[in-house]
Amino acid sequence: NNDDDMNDMVDEFLDAQFFDPDKVVADDNGENTPAIIRWFANLVKNDYETAEALYVGTFFVILVIFTQEVLRWQIHGDTYVPFASGRSSAGNLF
Repeated sequence: NNDDDMNDMVDEFLDAQFFDPDKVVADDNGENTPAIIRWFANLVKNDYETAEALYVGTFFVILVIFTQEVLRWQIHGDTYVPFASGRSSAGNLF
């Protein structure tokens, strides 16, 4: 059944591990990995709760910023330039 195949693909995608701290740490002692990723991998291994909180916080900050930009785009229309600051042509909303 096509729906079962799609469900299996979604389940496989959601179960896939996209960040393996053990691999990052073991991979040439992390020399080929950016410092922030090595730091985060060590944090995951040593203090999982803090790493999880940082990850979730960062994820939601990115979502909030993206949502604000989409809302501004909706309000100002096609003339809006995303992430531009100090535009006087947009006008005051309040």
